[in-house]
Amino acid sequence: MVDQSALNKIIATCLSSKKNTGILYEEDFRYLIQKNDEGTKNVFADRTDEISRLSSLIQNSVLVGIGSLIVFYFMSLFLAKWAVKPIEKSWQQQRQFVADASHELKTPLTVILANTDIVLANKEKTVGEEQKWIDYIKIEAQRMTSLVNDMLYLAKTDGGRSNVVFSEVNLSDTVWSCILPFESVAFEQGKTIENNIENDIVLQGRESELRQLIGILVDNAIKYASDKGQITVALSQIQEKIKFSVNNTGEPIPEEQLGLIFERFYRVDKSRVRKKDGYGLGLSIAKSIVDAHHGRISVTSTVQSGTTFTVIFQKPKSIIVSK
Repeated sequence: MVDQSALNKIIATCLSSKKNTGILYEEDFRYLIQKNDEGTKNVFADRTDEISRLSSLIQNSVLVGIGSLIVFYFMSLFLAKWAVKPIEKSWQQQRQFVADASHELKTPLTVILANTDIVLANKEKTVGEEQKWIDYIKIEAQRMTSLVNDMLYLAKTDGGRSNVVFSEVNLSDTVWSCILPFESVAFEQGKTIENNIENDIVLQGRESELRQLIGILVDNAIKYASDKGQITVALSQIQEKIKFSVNNTGEPIPEEQLGLIFERFYRVDKSRVRKKDGYGLGLSIAKSIVDAHHGRISVTSTVQSGTTFTVIFQKPKSIIVSK
């Protein structure tokens, strides 16, 4: 495909290179020189297809490299956000916790200081004459003590419970002993407590915390039961699952708020909860206790059936034992 003069020039260039193989870049040829007894053979190969494939390979490599960098960037961004999200959530919860705790402590402190000022302004009066203001101070101090104790408990659970030792607890007897004191409270409010408790259900756990859990749920049910309403406490076991539930009749919790009810300081109705001496920590503590006992807690609330808190204790087998 080249004329004789051009061919002679190409051959001369190959022989002058003193190499048996090489590339002629001006003509885009590869050459091979073979010498034997019969003489010298010059073989040439067109590099057009080779260059085309090499260009295609480089282009594809660049595209794949750029695509990989883009994918790696977005994956790194996603993983970074995913890794930081729990820390960010924890930090936000901590800030919210401090803000809410400060707000809750501010109210009783304000009342205590105001009543103290009243007492100090009437130094000539006797303790008996100032009894009302002193009682107010005592009530608010007790409220603060309760709040601080609850916050300390939650802080302790946040710090981990790896050293907690469980023992065998007769949950049936524990539930019975916990609800008996509430019967008089319910009676005074014109409400009734019904029960459906199976006997001899045994759980590996901490009795003091289980009593606290039962007390929180029963007390909550009595507070928010309707006038002349009913509270139903049930305990049963099916195979490896222990089910404890507390139901109360009354106004249901809005569906959009059911997922938030176990958050600290959360209130469905702030004015109503304040009136009932609540801080919004009870259900958070209840959830912490249930989590520590390898269980789960849930809530349902409808107009027809009222509000029901259900606690399920289950596997591992070593945790739950039935007599």
